[in-house]
Amino acid sequence: MRRFTMLGICLVVVAFFTAATVLASSPGFVSEDATLTSTTFPDLLVSWHESGLGTSQVTYTVTANGSADYCCLTNSGHCPKAANKENSAGPVSATGTFNVPHNGTVKGSLSVPPPPPPSALSCGTGQTAGVVAVEYTDVVITDNTTPATDSNLSGNTYCLSLAAGVSCPF
Repeated sequence: MRRFTMLGICLVVVAFFTAATVLASSPGFVSEDATLTSTTFPDLLVSWHESGLGTSQVTYTVTANGSADYCCLTNSGHCPKAANKENSAGPVSATGTFNVPHNGTVKGSLSVPPPPPPSALSCGTGQTAGVVAVEYTDVVITDNTTPATDSNLSGNTYCLSLAAGVSCPF
């Protein structure tokens, strides 16, 4: 009888540690947020909290569709009422690797830049290409290591107008 009691206790202990290991390796996103970070070159800052990670490092990728209106800015930072304004649109992304602490949780953020200025934009002397409006849609966070995906931000539009007469969304 004593042998069966010890065997039962051992089985319960093994089952407990097996369940704890399974739970620790069941990743999931707890929260996410996105904000525009700068008024001079507006990146989209995407932040998240993922728990249940059992690995020592996790690589994340944030993807989105980006659209940016560029114009030739004067030295004083103004966009003249000239015809040299262009739009650049397409997929944008950022990737980063984060260390996982002993608690199996990562709170991270990546900054996603707008699409680069179009090569067709030609600025005159004393002018530089600059963003006057930017829009991000379909934002998705992917944990490439486990893998897990969070598309809770994909239904939102993040838009910022930096110049008078340019509205969001454009």
